[in-house]
Amino acid sequence: AYSTVAAPGTFITLAAVPPFNPTGIPFANAHTLISITDLSGVLASGVAAVQFTFTGFENGGTGYREFDAFGSPTRGVTAPPGLTPVPEPSTYGLAGAALLSGIVALKRRQLKRAVATV
Repeated sequence: AYSTVAAPGTFITLAAVPPFNPTGIPFANAHTLISITDLSGVLASGVAAVQFTFTGFENGGTGYREFDAFGSPTRGVTAPPGLTPVPEPSTYGLAGAALLSGIVALKRRQLKRAVATV
């Protein structure tokens, strides 16, 4: 489901996926891939939040490996009450690069001080 910028607390269902009940497949290898697409290439626009709802767990639990939502950010959107925005993956890369450059600069400074005192 998704909510719009105009109504960030109201979620609209995109699709309902039926339970995956494999037959003749060993449970160690039971898996499925679900893709929800539209022929126009756009499922929704002006999206404020995306919501996944899970029901019908098998054997007391189910594992989920990966969820991908593709699109461009909607400008001027804040997370609905009670929800935390998820940063773009590139945010983690930039934070890691900044941390690494800070460590390198600190090590260089320490090395210069050590050489100067010798």
